[in-house]
Amino acid sequence: MILVVVGILSDMEPDSWEEVEESLNKGNTSITNQWIETLELSYRHLPEPLKCCFLYCGAFGEDQQIPARKLVWLWIAEELVVEKDGREHLEDVAEDYLKELINRNLVMIAKKGSADRVKTCVLHDLLHNFCILKANEECFLHHLPSHDLGKSIEPNMIYRLSVHYRKVEDLVDSRLIYSRLRSLLLDADFGGGCDDAFYSKIFQSRLLRVLEMTVARECYVIPTVILPLVHLKYLALRSFSTKFIIPPSFSQLANLETFIFYGFGGVYLEIELPNTLGSMIKLKDLYTRHAQWVLPPDNPEHLSNLKNLRNLSSVTFSSLQTMTELIRNFANIRKLKCDLDLDEEQHVNLEIVRLDFLTQLESLKFYCGPLDRPFQFPQKLKRLSLLGLELPWSKISAIHKLPNLEVLKLQSHSFLGDEWDILEEEETFPNLRFLKLEELDLRKWMASNDNFPCLKKLVLSWCDKLVELPTCLAESATLEMIEVCRCTVATESLKQIHEIKEKYGIENLKILIVE
Repeated sequence: MILVVVGILSDMEPDSWEEVEESLNKGNTSITNQWIETLELSYRHLPEPLKCCFLYCGAFGEDQQIPARKLVWLWIAEELVVEKDGREHLEDVAEDYLKELINRNLVMIAKKGSADRVKTCVLHDLLHNFCILKANEECFLHHLPSHDLGKSIEPNMIYRLSVHYRKVEDLVDSRLIYSRLRSLLLDADFGGGCDDAFYSKIFQSRLLRVLEMTVARECYVIPTVILPLVHLKYLALRSFSTKFIIPPSFSQLANLETFIFYGFGGVYLEIELPNTLGSMIKLKDLYTRHAQWVLPPDNPEHLSNLKNLRNLSSVTFSSLQTMTELIRNFANIRKLKCDLDLDEEQHVNLEIVRLDFLTQLESLKFYCGPLDRPFQFPQKLKRLSLLGLELPWSKISAIHKLPNLEVLKLQSHSFLGDEWDILEEEETFPNLRFLKLEELDLRKWMASNDNFPCLKKLVLSWCDKLVELPTCLAESATLEMIEVCRCTVATESLKQIHEIKEKYGIENLKILIVE
């Protein structure tokens, strides 16, 4: 309650603080009512777009960690995000909204990613209850848990529905046939035994813009009942199948902007996207977990219309040539995570791997087998993860020149060689805040603070041969944490850093050894 009050006051002029004081000083008000009054006050002081975004958090389950990326996509699909001067993309505006809700202590950070980015967030139980009550009251969103299947709600007043239930047969008998329904989020626990006939009872409304559901366990193809939902902007599917097919008719969803696929059951699926994908010109985000997209092979021309694509996660390319041809079509892409499945015969004669034409690219995760070729990266790149390339350390010069790079992860033998010496080189990572070295055969690493003037966190993992760390790390004015896992031979070097830290009274540096 104190934190929420602080959040209110921080956005008010001091001469308006009396309103808060009066609200808190009502003599006969119980603690519970006082808490509700405080939340009401906080809610009233939110800007209009933030009110809707805050209430939308009630669509998720109690204590559920909400992926920040997913929340941003849902807000945009629901048209809750308003364009703002100085912000080029709606995703950036939505991230600003989330930061503001966090600063007001209405939403809590559950997990941070690298460079302190919000990875997941969560609502306090009482805030979650408030969201559900307020959203129902304003007919903004209805959250149906297992004990309430909507029998008391007027169907014509339902526009957004989040269903959390425990028995599929109960849902069949409920009043989920709502003619004005625009958004339907079905809990992950259900759908495993449902077929098209079941879902056809739910999808009576052809006006759905947002849909999240689990497809039947025996279903290997997108349910046909989805295809007539031509207004869909956001589609998230979960499947326990061992294989899954996206048919050519998928392109009927011409307004689709975000398509998410979650694979379950411990099997990593490969999902081949149809040749008709190129006609979906509004598509912005292709994202998957525990699965990989496989783009149609050897025909890059039909993808030339995907100029709006901004996020492409977990895609497999069959050759370097195919990759460079295909991604040239994605001029506006901001996030790319790709695997290059090469064998020795597919090492084409390219002197350099050029990605610099992706001028909007900010995040790249690139996995490949041995590829002894230098890279040319786009200058806007902020986050870079490399795996398996087996490049010599001399090729890292292509990375340190990136002026905006904040996060760098070198993993799974991305670089080979037992010594990384940049003391004598002019290799400066000017904005790097997070550095991870994982599964490298590095034995000795020599650097100075000048090489990493902004570094805040260093992670060393499974670098079994690493003996010597730069002692300058202890004197860094910016470094806050060194996290070490399975690097036992580096213990002596860490001891030296700890001694230097104590000698000079450096309190901001923490050393965490994870067993």
